[in-house]
Amino acid sequence: MEIRFTTSKGNLQKRLEIPAQQTSAERPWYSASLAIDPITFSLIETPSVKVSASESSRFSFFQASADTYASSREHKMATGNETGLLKEWETQWGQNAICQPPTEWSGLIPWASIHESSPKETSNAGAQASRALVLRSWKARLGGKEAAPWISERGVTLGGSQFSNLNLTPPPSLNRLEPGDFLEATLEYIVLPQFAADYYGSNQSLRNALEKDENTWRMAHREAHETDRHVHVQQGTLLRLHPTITIYSPDGSADFTLKGGLGYVPVTFTGLPSSTGRVLLVDNQPLQQTVHGNDFWQTDFDPNSKTWSQTFNIPINDRGTHAIRLLPLQKISRENFPRN
Repeated sequence: MEIRFTTSKGNLQKRLEIPAQQTSAERPWYSASLAIDPITFSLIETPSVKVSASESSRFSFFQASADTYASSREHKMATGNETGLLKEWETQWGQNAICQPPTEWSGLIPWASIHESSPKETSNAGAQASRALVLRSWKARLGGKEAAPWISERGVTLGGSQFSNLNLTPPPSLNRLEPGDFLEATLEYIVLPQFAADYYGSNQSLRNALEKDENTWRMAHREAHETDRHVHVQQGTLLRLHPTITIYSPDGSADFTLKGGLGYVPVTFTGLPSSTGRVLLVDNQPLQQTVHGNDFWQTDFDPNSKTWSQTFNIPINDRGTHAIRLLPLQKISRENFPRN
């Protein structure tokens, strides 16, 4: 998911858009938007929402869970980066106050883990989830100057229930946004099985990891570190690495190498002149995931540019380098590769 907002004079808007792609745990990732008056946070492709300068007693760009809703209570949280664990602590529920001092989210790949979950009510008992946040990119001017991301825990009392949430925030000293401030960030929100026994999917790599590190911060670190993608493009233009690798391919062809990924890695080719007539090769073999015919990719039309995009989910379960090629059918043997 992406966060983008800018401040200047203008009207507030609220938008919601939720496309889905598979991730390493064979679950959907979502892009959506949140709005907190008087600031709007848009978590979709590349929106820009303008607002006037404003003050607030508390800023939170992202929460897990929310101040007004939670279905579970976690007993531990942790933060770290590509090097591993930086800090783990016991959560503190209730009081409607920050209960863990804000910590700067540092490193090349900052991540946070919310684990040892239990249901809020015994009647809701059943399989629970561990959750993780991974910050893939961050660029911000807040309060008129460059700002780093911070993370904190806030205890919540809601009705007769107590729990806590994890908050992505600006520096704790910030209480005012100035005209010209902006935030551009790519944040992954990951939901993982709590225990290996809860997982019924076919991803053996994920199952092995759960059997070793279930219900710990190590699952979040695995997602952050092993999905650090490295792409080298020979043909086409790389637009982004997360949440989906996006390649601009106006002639309908692309050629690149990929290193890094867990389970399924979403790849989108944009600017395509048509919706059909291509085959995707992974390590020189056609990607074939058919269940009911041509159903293993997603095609979208852009009415403004009158071009197409096509999204595939490529299975990657190692740290090796893989060759990915998108080719028009007329450039390859129709006998060797099936028509998409």
